[in-house]
Amino acid sequence: MIVYEANLKGNQHQYERLNEAIRTGLFIGNSCLRFWEDGNALSRYDLYKYVTRLAKDAGFPWAKKLNSQARQAMAERTWAAISRFSDNLRLSAHVEACKKQIPGKKGYPKYKKNRPNHGSVEYKVTGWKLSENRDRITFTDGFKAGGFKLYGSRDLKVRNMVKNHKLAKSISDASWTQFRTWLEYFGKVFGTVTVAIPPHYTSQNCSNCGTIVKKSLSTRTHKCGCGTVLDRDENAAKNILKLGLRTVGHTGTFQSKYWINASGQMSLWCLDESQYTKFAG
Repeated sequence: MIVYEANLKGNQHQYERLNEAIRTGLFIGNSCLRFWEDGNALSRYDLYKYVTRLAKDAGFPWAKKLNSQARQAMAERTWAAISRFSDNLRLSAHVEACKKQIPGKKGYPKYKKNRPNHGSVEYKVTGWKLSENRDRITFTDGFKAGGFKLYGSRDLKVRNMVKNHKLAKSISDASWTQFRTWLEYFGKVFGTVTVAIPPHYTSQNCSNCGTIVKKSLSTRTHKCGCGTVLDRDENAAKNILKLGLRTVGHTGTFQSKYWINASGQMSLWCLDESQYTKFAG
């Protein structure tokens, strides 16, 4: 329905006539409602007939001053209100009847998630494990991850990645940001260099020859023309390691005191001269 609104400017006499027409319309609407409450109206057509008789009634001479279209419109609006009232009553009665037939406690059900907490993530290759409550990280496997001299990870923009509604739940459950935070923290504790590598082409480049091999996310095996066949993640890990060694060992680049991590927070750790010398040596 399209409603048009207009501002009218007139003289005092015109305003009085307009107010009189509005009051007459309200009178007709209320009269129709009383007619229905008394049980005399079974349909909207009964109200149409009633407003016609009302205009001819000598006891209400002002009702005739309103034209027939306006009187019929007031009858239509009154019947619409009556219909909504009746529909709501029937709906309420149906709901109450359903509640009476259902044994037990009434009210809205509280759904519980019958699934284990997926708030932890494990990397079996490297032995990194994030606890279930996401408050600590440990190095547990036989590869002696805690003794590594360099930790290289992708500098993922988690805040941008979670905007994808298809991946947001998995990313949140895996606690990527929290894992990255604790990895940097333990790098400081163990005196280990932690480098964030730009993720561009780390999965596409061949770790053996450097050729770009395009593949979709569903392709989990890296196959290059040079004969290299590796798991997609293993190939990416080797590329990350090479970039990490090149960044720290060759150029001497280090994380600044106010380096921004993946969560958007500032890390207070910097790679001092003694740590850099220890790694480079």
